[in-house]
Amino acid sequence: GQTTPWVDERTQKVTARFFVFNPAYGQYAMVSSVFFFTKAGHIWKDVTAQPFNMATWGTTTFYKLILVLAFMVWLGILLKHMVVETLAIVGVVRHYGAKALWSRYVKFWNMVDWIAIASFI
Repeated sequence: GQTTPWVDERTQKVTARFFVFNPAYGQYAMVSSVFFFTKAGHIWKDVTAQPFNMATWGTTTFYKLILVLAFMVWLGILLKHMVVETLAIVGVVRHYGAKALWSRYVKFWNMVDWIAIASFI
């Protein structure tokens, strides 16, 4: 887990980017959320979506390669989360016993991770 905060008084900007897909239209969009922190304590936000249509890519070899690479990255992240969460469970059971899982492991973010893993399988 994280032991130090990643946003502190020296933080000036936080950017989060993610892709969304609308299968009905075959359209992707890159959504960028940028948060600017002023010295006065105000937070300015800028959210933009940059759509692009996959139909213009057709079924080229490059398009297929991009899809395979994206799937491999997604699968790698999913497997990493599964391994990390499983090792955390094993560590708790080894050190404290199976009865300690509820008190030592079952936390909000661990459950979010498992729900995300289960929803992708």
